[in-house]
Amino acid sequence: MRAHRKIHRFHVVTATFLSELADPSDFSPASIDARIQAGYDDAIAAYQSIQAKNARLTTVNLMLALEEHFNVEFLDRMLGRRTFGSIRSLSEAIGELLRTAAPPLHAGAAAEARAAP
Repeated sequence: MRAHRKIHRFHVVTATFLSELADPSDFSPASIDARIQAGYDDAIAAYQSIQAKNARLTTVNLMLALEEHFNVEFLDRMLGRRTFGSIRSLSEAIGELLRTAAPPLHAGAAAEARAAP
C-alpha cells in the first residue's frame, strides 16, 4: 500500500492505493476505475468516522442537557447505547433516576420543614 498526500489549501487529503495502482503512468481504464473506487472508499471511511465522532459529541451534549434539566446524574451503567438508543430507553432511565433521587426541597418546603415542631 502506498499513501499519497496532497495539501489542498489548509486540508490534507490522503488517499491509500494498492501497490498495483500506485504507478502514476498507468492510465488504463481499469486502473482509473480502481483509483476512483479507492478514493471513493477512503472518502466514505473518512465521512463515517466524522459522523461517528459527531454522534458521540451529540450524545454527550444530550446527556449533559438532560442531567441539568432534570437535576439528575446518569449512573455509569447507564452510559451506553442501550440507554441513549431510543426515546423510550432515555425516558425509562430518567424515570429511574427521578424515583431513586431524593426530592429537591423548594423554598416553601424548606421553610415548612424548619417551622415544624
